Amino acid sequence: MKKLLILLTLVFLVTGCSINQVEDKDYDKLVNDVLVYDTNLINKNYSGYKFYLPREVSIVKKNNYNFVLLYRGNKMYMYVDLIAYFHKVKTNYSVDEDIYYSRLLQKDDKFGYVNITKINEDRFFIDMEYNYAKIESYVDKKNLSRTLRQMCIILNSFKYNDKVIASMIGENQISYEEEEFSLFKSEGNSDDYLETVDGKEIKTTKELIDDENLDINDFEF
Repeated sequence: MKKLLILLTLVFLVTGCSINQVEDKDYDKLVNDVLVYDTNLINKNYSGYKFYLPREVSIVKKNNYNFVLLYRGNKMYMYVDLIAYFHKVKTNYSVDEDIYYSRLLQKDDKFGYVNITKINEDRFFIDMEYNYAKIESYVDKKNLSRTLRQMCIILNSFKYNDKVIASMIGENQISYEEEEFSLFKSEGNSDDYLETVDGKEIKTTKELIDDENLDINDFEF
């Protein structure tokens, strides 16, 4: 056993790889495996947009274009930005080298980013924006990869109806002052309060399939 540990240590030293670099590659593959496809899976339909919600994810609350989702006991806050979509706003994102994992996302006309901030050894904050929608959540390390995968599936599935959105904006059904959830702030004294968790500040920007065993390649896109 000691020989094995020594061998693994030597491998890291020789290759110059850190544990974080190995994990980054794992997250890159996870994200790529989902976002590479244009899915046609849809089970939620609202005015101007629709998307696919994995079976293990449920909607706890909906307020205009803000959603509170629940997955494995953790809340996920989602915001759909129809105004930005209508005007085809493209924000300039940048990789944050100071956090646990940060990556820019781009595929065809879909773009965004995913940031993972390490709160402590077992607590992480995921902030993902893609395809004119955004999801944030605090998760334990054991659920980090699974939660990130669910976010990718949901955000990648969004489809928008240009005519309906244009009509809604023309009839002032969508306010240009539509306010995004103050994510996690509405929880009062919850441990998931956004500004500080364990004394650390977090910066943020503004029933079809068993998804845990979902093989994207099994579906026609």
